[in-house]
Amino acid sequence: MMKAGTSSSLLHTPSSQLGNGNGDNAQPNNEPDNQQQSLEPLTPAITTPPSFPYTLPQDVEPTPEAAECYFQIFRIKHLSLLPIVHFKQDMTSKKLRQERPFLWLCIIAVSSTNMTKHNTLAQAVREIAARQIIIEGERSMDLLLGLLCFIAWGHFRFSMGPLLSVFSHLCTALTLDLELHSHPGESIMNKLFPGSMPPNFHGKIRVPKERSNEHRRTALACYFITSSAATFHSRVESLSWSAYLDDCLKALEHTKEAPGDEVLVYLVKLQLIASKATTVRVQIGDVESEQSTRLIGPYVSSLNSQLASIKSQMPAHLVTNNVVQAMAFHTEITINELALLRVQHVLLSTDTDTQTMDSLLMCLAAVKSWLDTIIKFDGTDYIGFNFPLWKQFRTIVLVLIRMAVLEDPAWDVNLVRRTVNLPAVLDHIVSNLGNLVELEHGEENVYSKSVKLLNGLKSWSLLVYNQVETQTCSILPEHVSNESFDDIQPQGVEQQMQSQNMDGFPSFGQDFWDADLFGWWPDLHSE
Repeated sequence: MMKAGTSSSLLHTPSSQLGNGNGDNAQPNNEPDNQQQSLEPLTPAITTPPSFPYTLPQDVEPTPEAAECYFQIFRIKHLSLLPIVHFKQDMTSKKLRQERPFLWLCIIAVSSTNMTKHNTLAQAVREIAARQIIIEGERSMDLLLGLLCFIAWGHFRFSMGPLLSVFSHLCTALTLDLELHSHPGESIMNKLFPGSMPPNFHGKIRVPKERSNEHRRTALACYFITSSAATFHSRVESLSWSAYLDDCLKALEHTKEAPGDEVLVYLVKLQLIASKATTVRVQIGDVESEQSTRLIGPYVSSLNSQLASIKSQMPAHLVTNNVVQAMAFHTEITINELALLRVQHVLLSTDTDTQTMDSLLMCLAAVKSWLDTIIKFDGTDYIGFNFPLWKQFRTIVLVLIRMAVLEDPAWDVNLVRRTVNLPAVLDHIVSNLGNLVELEHGEENVYSKSVKLLNGLKSWSLLVYNQVETQTCSILPEHVSNESFDDIQPQGVEQQMQSQNMDGFPSFGQDFWDADLFGWWPDLHSE
């Protein structure tokens, strides 16, 4: 568990250093004005249950003081990067533990850094979720919010494996059963069989009678989390978008009840476009041929136009928001990397459609811009890095490497290496994570595991980059030194390659890139 003193030192850091890399405080006192209050109901008070309903393993629950530190760090660091839940200013760990015990437990689980207690808490969350949702049939906002937080910040902290898909579908089921995806009383069951199922079915399904901004925010958060999971794994299964969710989007954008609502709104808008690119990928992949890939150009043009429209609508303060900008660049990459499907069938030098080359160049520029953005985050911001950000990072690396080894007479692989010095960027990220390792004063924590994994990835990227004549990159992300690859020595590359039964680095097919790469994120990567 994180030392209380260490946690307290973070909490007393000036707000300009505790934001999302933009100098913003995560939860400022920003109550809506009178005009906004006229749009009630917003978020009503919560009924307090009598006591904590779950039995936890011995010695795993933090002290009240440590729990308060975890809660405040989650509120300041985690929610500034992904504002899927809003707490009022007077909310405390003790109060949340009473009002929403499962959400509280999930927050403690994803905020803890001690490896032993960390894993024990994660196991407790899984067991409680299975018992309450599957066995007992309970449906509540507490369970839904808890699972959303557990997915968002627990995926790369716990050995979840295929549970990412399971939890994503559970979140979708909870959202549907609570009828948060539609106007009150407008579910299909109510329309076909009026009064067939009461709002509180056997006391297990607590369907809210009215919609608050919390309900709207939660429905949008469920869409963003489940759709992101589907996008990163080239699938289309997630909470379906609907006209009502579009109404929720507009309501949150208008009322701005919570400081992070605008961020969430634009993350969702960008994810809507990214999910369309995923649908195109899946549909073309089902019947992939030279003829089917001819459709990629028009799709890419249309999606790029939609992305440009969304970016032009962004308020000025979001244009400099690192989280939103990272998502925007990732969406651009998701769109334009579709061109990589085309070059598997037609060489750039013989393709009559020049848009394929344009898309690859746009994709490379977006990769560099994403890395420029990620470098801007403060070292302590990594505490709150969530699963969408880490998955974006994985996508960026894989796309970059694919372009770095693309075998085509018309494609200059050295351009990729000159544009982005991936090993140096990885070195920078490892350095930031290494500073967090020191929080435990020598004890292994969740960050030390990430450092080991990223060091292995850095060695692998060096192997790829050094296939051709080693060069110093002339264009690097900001704040990354222009150092020669010779200054960053790969560790154990030969042994690593031998363990993979590989001779050199060929240009692999799509199946390779969809699989777990060299054990990257072992036990954490969900496919």
